Amino acid sequence: MFRKGYDMFSTIVLCGVYLLLAVAGMTFIKSGHNSESVINLSVIGASLSVRTIMGIVFYGLSFMIFVFYVSKLNIGIVIPLISGLNSMAVVIIGYYIFKEQITIGQYIGIAFIILGTVLIGIYK
Repeated sequence: MFRKGYDMFSTIVLCGVYLLLAVAGMTFIKSGHNSESVINLSVIGASLSVRTIMGIVFYGLSFMIFVFYVSKLNIGIVIPLISGLNSMAVVIIGYYIFKEQITIGQYIGIAFIILGTVLIGIYK
């Protein structure tokens, strides 16, 4: 999974930073949808709030870390792991912050994500 010069600790820390930035970005973008807009883009019929702009910045930073992952690490292992963790984090944030309901299908999907993540880790 790790190429020369990249140890497990720094990869885990970078993964955590990626997840925080990506989930924060998505959360701010969603919460900014109902906020007061500060920039109107009449050409495309959209407006942006401060929260939306913060979300775009956070998500952009997370994308830069994602590009690092793709270029430096074994993407066959790392990308499914961080994608699964990202999906689970978004469901949890949706439940606790936005009061979205979690359906039985989502619970089953989360169970499959956890199972898949474990299998990828075991059979690397």
